[in-house]
Amino acid sequence: MSLKELFIGDYEQIRYKQSGREYEGYVKIVNDNFIEARMCESNGYEKVGSWFDAIIYKQSFKGLEMEWWFEGQGCDNSAIGVSGCWESIADFI
Repeated sequence: MSLKELFIGDYEQIRYKQSGREYEGYVKIVNDNFIEARMCESNGYEKVGSWFDAIIYKQSFKGLEMEWWFEGQGCDNSAIGVSGCWESIADFI
């Protein structure tokens, strides 16, 4: 699947883990095989540190445990009382 088919909205939220740290941010530009994103380190509750730009290649999504915020669905595929949930991108590409 092309990344352009997955990221159809503007500023989709993403997060990933690298070297024991978690990063959260949003997608700025989508290409067929990589995304350009604006990221910040996260402690799970809030952003910490400075924002930075990142180019993340499709082949590294699984190793980074890349996830995206799936709007409007709960973890059990319902939309009762929640605005969305984190889903693994590796499951879709």
